[in-house]
Amino acid sequence: MAEICRNHGIAVSLFYKWREQFLEGGKKGLEGKDPDKSLIKENEKLRSIIGEMTIANEILKKNYMKRKR
Repeated sequence: MAEICRNHGIAVSLFYKWREQFLEGGKKGLEGKDPDKSLIKENEKLRSIIGEMTIANEILKKNYMKRKR
């Protein structure tokens, strides 16, 4: 590991610090919520918002076309 760190210009202690942070982040990411369910819920919310905005946009277009005449 020392040789690899030396080739990339970082201290071995820094590598191990980064590795520990990476592993802790992975553990935290796997605890608690199921990531797939939270992503599905967020996706549904965003689709709903897009749907509402699309409807509002269509209404505005129709009103604009009526006034333009």
